[in-house]
Amino acid sequence: MTCARRGPLLLAAALLGLAAAAATPAATTSSTPPSSAAAASSAPPPAAATRTRAVRLVDRVEGGRTVTHLTGGVLIERDSLTVASDSALFYRDEQRYDFFGGVRLTRGRAVLTCDEATYDGGLRAADFRGRVQLVDGDVTATSTRGELRDDGALLRLIGDARLVDPGYVVFGDTIVRRDDGGRGEATGAVRIVDPGKQSLVTGGRAVFDRADSVVVVDRAPHLTTREQGGDPLDADARVMTFHRAENRVVMVGDVAIRQGRTRAHADTAHVQGREHVLLRGSPRVEDGDGSTMTADGIEFFYRDGELERVLLEGTARVEDEGPAALAEQYRGLPARNELTGDVVNIHFADGEPHTSVVVGKARSIYVPEADREEIACNDVAGDTILLAFRDRKVERVDVRGSMSGRYAFVRLAELDDLAGRATAVLDSLAPGGLDSLLAALPDSLRAGASADSLLAAALAAAA
Repeated sequence: MTCARRGPLLLAAALLGLAAAAATPAATTSSTPPSSAAAASSAPPPAAATRTRAVRLVDRVEGGRTVTHLTGGVLIERDSLTVASDSALFYRDEQRYDFFGGVRLTRGRAVLTCDEATYDGGLRAADFRGRVQLVDGDVTATSTRGELRDDGALLRLIGDARLVDPGYVVFGDTIVRRDDGGRGEATGAVRIVDPGKQSLVTGGRAVFDRADSVVVVDRAPHLTTREQGGDPLDADARVMTFHRAENRVVMVGDVAIRQGRTRAHADTAHVQGREHVLLRGSPRVEDGDGSTMTADGIEFFYRDGELERVLLEGTARVEDEGPAALAEQYRGLPARNELTGDVVNIHFADGEPHTSVVVGKARSIYVPEADREEIACNDVAGDTILLAFRDRKVERVDVRGSMSGRYAFVRLAELDDLAGRATAVLDSLAPGGLDSLLAALPDSLRAGASADSLLAAALAAAA
């Protein structure tokens, strides 16, 4: 999303020069009837390089000022500049031209058409009204009306303004182009459409810089794109900057990104084409299935539109709520699986986690899904932890450097037996609480309950 390589502003400067040339009518070649010859001969002496033609050219004094009426096939030429219309009025004292009907101004390949146009030689300003269209090579701009100001340095398209470039289309209430390094601005209900990238940007204002190939949307910007593949990606921020030449987008301030069920929040986001996304400033990513990632910085790497790797750096933490239901049933179990460290590097294959490498103050707390035999919790720490996944489950854990860990479990068969015994004891004994229950248990199970917090929690749950 950038300005045109040349854009209609060069045409605007040409139009001003053309209008200036037209401000002094030249010799008239026409089919003017003889009765009008005297009026035609009263036209002012022509500039050497300017030619004016019309079917009829008549001077009249109206309200104390001389007005030249040109009708029928009006054509004014000067070098490569031409203006044509059905009719025109020239106010000699004011050096002002009014053109009416089928107005067409041309210089080289640049063409402006409209229903009516006015040029004020004193102010060196031009106004265009009705179905305004500017065409400069492969760039087209349209609006309800237009203005040329600042001696041709400013072109303003007003009312349903549209700028069509080979790479994108800009819509706005007003589009302004300045000849000061190729800067421009679109305001009011701005829409920028990039068909090639299947993206739409909306906002209240967009500022264009042709030289740097940059567009900045700084009023309520919103981005929708399918460039990453899959579900549409929607993003909001305070400011969005589009670097078209680099195929890069920078979002700043309260960044919120949504794609499918995934939500991401950060202070800033850098999106590099379809290959890379970097979140900075308290980033947080939620996948919609209970998993959360936080770090000082989070980077996503894609290949052919598929997620290949996620890198978390600085106080990295990955959590998921997989054990939550078990934790409610069996007190003592952690409610979340946790993976923490200075750096967490997660590799994906076919859209699923394949391996994770945690470096620096690494720790993994993991509760396997309950099976028919036991409920367990694995808590390990070290300098580096490598985890391998299969079917979104941890298959192997490799801990290296300053290793420590604890594996707690309870066998479901023992737990069922304990529950049965507890029911029988509670039915046969007077209320005595857990102390009575433990006193009634075999010595081996009572000792296990004291040594294993998970087993003790299970006993408490059974009681």
